[in-house]
Amino acid sequence: VWYTAAFSSKVSSLPRRVKMLGRDFVLFRDAGGEAHCLSNVCCHRGAPLDLGKCHSDGTLACCQHGWRFDGNGRCVKIPAAPEDSAIPPSAKVDSYPVEERYGLVWVFLGDDLDAAAPIPDIPECGAEGWRWLEYEEDWAANYHWAKFSNLDYVHLPVVHGQPWNGGIRPP
Repeated sequence: VWYTAAFSSKVSSLPRRVKMLGRDFVLFRDAGGEAHCLSNVCCHRGAPLDLGKCHSDGTLACCQHGWRFDGNGRCVKIPAAPEDSAIPPSAKVDSYPVEERYGLVWVFLGDDLDAAAPIPDIPECGAEGWRWLEYEEDWAANYHWAKFSNLDYVHLPVVHGQPWNGGIRPP
């Protein structure tokens, strides 16, 4: 499936670390403004790529030794190597398909893009009479339990002592 990684407005030429499915990724925009998502671990010495910087050629440089990666995760420059030396094909980091829609950066983290469910259609986004707000907050909580609590109305009177509102009853 496709996952929302960030609001489009939060992704720039400054690398941004995001955590999805318990793993760290880095988002950035290349020189043409296209968003990219890479694994946040440099293949050289394991430094986090989000601490690096983007260059005007659209590459993301590692903070430790300056290895530069394009949006497909390929290493295209090793500053300490002689100019005429070939970069080994294994010098790469994992990259992930990205689409921007509805003001969000969507990333596909699966194995088979052709079998992926499509990004959900949100016809209200941009429609007259509807307003789009960007809002995010970090919770120091287990995602499963936090989301489960939002959907579980039975726990309200038991745990929080709150009466049922508006006649809403559990199924």
